[in-house]
Amino acid sequence: MNAFSHVFDPLDLAIIDRVYEAALAQLEARSAFHDAESDEDIKDALRKRVMICAAIGQFDFDTLYERVVG
Repeated sequence: MNAFSHVFDPLDLAIIDRVYEAALAQLEARSAFHDAESDEDIKDALRKRVMICAAIGQFDFDTLYERVVG
């Protein structure tokens, strides 16, 4: 089984979405520079990180958030 073969239920997907939004807000608050091209690269990398961290196993918002930003 690879990291992307995990199936998420609707609650998992809601948590994943909220973790992504919270982590993105934290990154945007820390960044003084905004460039549309690099912002998309950062968002893509963050999406991948969230999904990889979520694929590790069971999680709640706090646990997943800590995995992502840790």
